[in-house]
Amino acid sequence: MTLNIASYNNGSSKVSSIRKQEDIDNLIIKKIASLTINDSKIWTSPKYDRSKNVHRFFQYPAMMVPIVQQTLIESITTVDNSVTTILDPFMGSATSIVAGMMNGLSCYGQDINPLSILLSKVKTHYFNIEEVSKRSIELIKSINSDERLCIEKNFKGIDKWFKVSVSLELSKIVRGIRKCEDIEIRRLFWITLAETVRLSSNDRTSTFKLHIRPLEEIQHRNISATELFEKLLNRNIDDIVSHNKMLLSKMVVGKNGYKKKISILFKNSTEYIFIPNGGIDLLVSSPPYGDNSTTVPYGQHAYLPLQWIDLKDIDESITEDLLSTISAIDRKSLGGKLILPSQEIVDNLFEISPSLRNVIEKLTVTHPDKTSKIICFTNDLYIVLQKCCEAVRKNGYLVWTIGNRRVGGIEIPNNKILIELLEHNGIKLLTEIKRDILNKRMAQRNRSTTTMVTEDILIFRKTF
Repeated sequence: MTLNIASYNNGSSKVSSIRKQEDIDNLIIKKIASLTINDSKIWTSPKYDRSKNVHRFFQYPAMMVPIVQQTLIESITTVDNSVTTILDPFMGSATSIVAGMMNGLSCYGQDINPLSILLSKVKTHYFNIEEVSKRSIELIKSINSDERLCIEKNFKGIDKWFKVSVSLELSKIVRGIRKCEDIEIRRLFWITLAETVRLSSNDRTSTFKLHIRPLEEIQHRNISATELFEKLLNRNIDDIVSHNKMLLSKMVVGKNGYKKKISILFKNSTEYIFIPNGGIDLLVSSPPYGDNSTTVPYGQHAYLPLQWIDLKDIDESITEDLLSTISAIDRKSLGGKLILPSQEIVDNLFEISPSLRNVIEKLTVTHPDKTSKIICFTNDLYIVLQKCCEAVRKNGYLVWTIGNRRVGGIEIPNNKILIELLEHNGIKLLTEIKRDILNKRMAQRNRSTTTMVTEDILIFRKTF
């Protein structure tokens, strides 16, 4: 097969030509190698400003480094100009989606976490800054004039996680936000409230799991939720101004906003992945490295902020049952339900992935109680991978960022397992990058797993 591409010459010149697919692969491989040689820190600790690309709205767990994702996408799109669409089935904080926007791609993202959906919708919307400023002034005025002593929300543990004074001020913010008629701006206010909740609650900010602060610290902690909200909102507006300028400089926005398609879906990727006509050209994602309870509890981290947000403003299909318990969202994530697949399915996984079989055999001897979670997680992951392979068109590319963890003192080779599962579905590994985890905010240690200090960036192409 041949594609009309732009050839790569030391990253400086491009001319249209017809090349075989293998030549395109080699150009991408060479470009990645050239970038690595020219800057040894480009994948580990690149220089970037978190105020750019609206990545400070909410402190989302394990967020990928934005400039790394943007560089990876550019490395492919500048070589193969047939790439016009991008998918992230584990969208999280929409880092890859925003990077896709910077490259002028039609972007498709989905996640099971409602807070991810809210954050992603806000980060991918092109705001009219004058309208945002006007509505913000109205909101702050409404909050400051609100003298009602009524707490808007009522959920189990509210008095544990919030001082009454904080709950009263959060309620003023909620009432003010509800007055805003513009749903997009309302969502901006909600995500600002989410970060306000994260910083004003009695939960420790040093961990993603809900962990109450010491009583003495709570008693002496004096924080105004309304003042914090106003400060964060002003910062967010400044970031939007900067972000809009970047989008304009890339010529990817017009008078009606972003020129290409943006689709943010509240979906469980084990059940459904949206496929546009013609399929996906490029998939860029980072799957969970294990079940949320033993790695990063994304749902637990979102639990308190979501309690204060009107869920229907995020997506009409989101229901209150996702907040029925602290772990409800995490139970819907990969490996969240400890239901072992049939022996036939397990045997099939072992046949496809010798690396999975080997590590389960080792753990069966040393820690047999830990094997079920790994099998359940891997089976769920494989279900998603199969759907991803269906979504990506022939000769489309996949970029996965994944890390290995240790369970019971034994390393789980997620990188090898991922490669084997994908290769079984016609996905060819082109090249890989090893990067140190320095800036990626994630739980590096808990009682079930030990420190993870590196991760792999794996670049593939679908062969059929």
